[in-house]
Amino acid sequence: MNKLTVVSDFDGTISLHELGEIILKKFAPDDWEKFYSQMIRGNLSFDECITKQYSLICEKNREKIINSIKDKCDLRKGFRNFVDLVNDNNNQFVIVSGGLDFIVDYCLQGNDLSNVQCVAPRIKLDGRGATLLPPNRAIVNFGRSNFKMDLVVRLKLSDRKVLYIGNGVSDFAPASIADMVFAVKGSTLEKKCRNDGMAYRSFNNFEEVKNFIISS
Repeated sequence: MNKLTVVSDFDGTISLHELGEIILKKFAPDDWEKFYSQMIRGNLSFDECITKQYSLICEKNREKIINSIKDKCDLRKGFRNFVDLVNDNNNQFVIVSGGLDFIVDYCLQGNDLSNVQCVAPRIKLDGRGATLLPPNRAIVNFGRSNFKMDLVVRLKLSDRKVLYIGNGVSDFAPASIADMVFAVKGSTLEKKCRNDGMAYRSFNNFEEVKNFIISS
């Protein structure tokens, strides 16, 4: 039997808030939303979109950026127990996020979570904006299309069974090739799965995903 890897988006999926969007609204002075629109129209890839969006951030002080989301780091109910279950059963859990790497780390540490693998672009901040640096090239290929999908492809090529969890537009591609999909109830991903006739399960909290794995 193939080993299971659970791959989950972070913003709006594990976290209750879209932290990257909060940060862009506060620190990106220009129209960062235009790049999202271009991605939706197919004129930009996901990787290109977030690279252009974060390049607009004019704040170079990480503490100020962290302070802007300090009260928004709540995680979806049941997440800690869910991660423990996956790991205790010798499976693998990986966060894949287009958000800022140090923000994901901050939220996990603030909720007493450590040793959670996260695949996300690293970020370099200076007065001219933010520069995204790719994750380890041995894990994903960043810049060509959608590095979330690339992660799922690589896992499947290594004979892993992939359960993908997400909520947004950037999750469409990886979800389309995963073995199982959980979409946040009422999310853009859920609507896409339903409209495209893709098999999926909706959820509000990670207890529901945990119970599915236990019963499978």
